[in-house]
Amino acid sequence: MSMDPIDKSSLYVDAGEKYEDESNLQKAMDCYNNAIKLNKFNYRAWGAKKKLLFSVGANDEAFKVKQELADIQAANRYNL
Repeated sequence: MSMDPIDKSSLYVDAGEKYEDESNLQKAMDCYNNAIKLNKFNYRAWGAKKKLLFSVGANDEAFKVKQELADIQAANRYNL
């Protein structure tokens, strides 16, 4: 039985948070990116990715992620 992409996306975020706790930031980022690929409406994944980018000083990239998330939320709100 195949796992639902939304459930799998959530599991990637859980794994990413575990990797962050272990200071394995590249693996964490990979997990967040995979979560977003599976479900672009996984706001938890977007937030975790943004937070991680800010924490490593990648502020420009973090702001891009923040804007991309805002755009997705707006499109979802208006069903565009």
